[in-house]
This record gives sequence, C-alpha cells and structure tokens, in this order.
Amino acid sequence: MNDDELAEMYKRAASIAASVPQSMQSAAFLHALDALSEGMDASLSKRTSPPKVRGRKASRRPAKAQTLAETKKRTRARTGSSSGPRSLVESLIDSGWFSSPRTVADTCTHLNHKQGIRYATSGLSPIFTRLLRDGRLDRHKDESGPYVYIAVD
Repeated sequence: MNDDELAEMYKRAASIAASVPQSMQSAAFLHALDALSEGMDASLSKRTSPPKVRGRKASRRPAKAQTLAETKKRTRARTGSSSGPRSLVESLIDSGWFSSPRTVADTCTHLNHKQGIRYATSGLSPIFTRLLRDGRLDRHKDESGPYVYIAVD
C-alpha cells in the first residue's frame, strides 16, 4: 500500500467519523479505519484488533434483570405522605407532644423508644430550625444549656 492509498483511507475514515457525535468520533475513526483496512494483508496492517486500553477496566457485570413491577416501584411519584424525619416531628407537633418543652435529644429518644426509628440529634436539629422559621415551633434556652422547643398555638 502506497502513501496515496493510505492518505485516501484516512480521509474516508475521517469523513465517516464526522457523522457521529463529537464524543464518539475518535472511536468511530478507529473503527472505520479498521473496517477499511480489513481487506489488507495482515502483515501490512499494524492493528487488526481494537486498541488496548490501559488503566482501570470497566465493570463487565451483566445488567440486573428487572420486572416491570420492580421498575415501577423505583420510579413511582411521591405521594406527599412520607415518613421522613420532618413529617415525624410534625406528627409529634400535631399530636400535642410538644405541648410541654422538649429538647432535640428528647425527641430522638422518643422516636427511638416509641416508634423504633433512630435519628441522631445532628440529623433532627436542622428540621427543628426549619420548623422554628416556619412558625410551627418556638424555642428558648434551658437553664441546663440546650434549646427547648414548644409548639406554637
């Protein structure tokens, strides 16, 4: 194969690669070049297989088969009646549990003992702050140090 034939093959591979998205053009060029040079004698061709990629290998785990029901479970829309920490604290407000002053730690202990749900005080503290800003709770400093919260009437 002479230089002119090689240059023509490169031009054809480049024009084929130009028809795919930018992120795939280098791979398309190499694939087109391999396909165009396939007819050449193997001794003349420098590459007969895809280039080896160095570094981490991509995971070759097969995709998990999912039923339609499993897919719907994962993608269903939220109904608004979640059982997240904010809604749990709001349900305690609505039930009257905050009619007497309570700390964040009191609430964590109550949720753990009565409902079997564990939250760290650091996880509930921002919720108390949001409920304070929303006007659902009021707070004041206790003599022992932490803030105590009480429901706003």
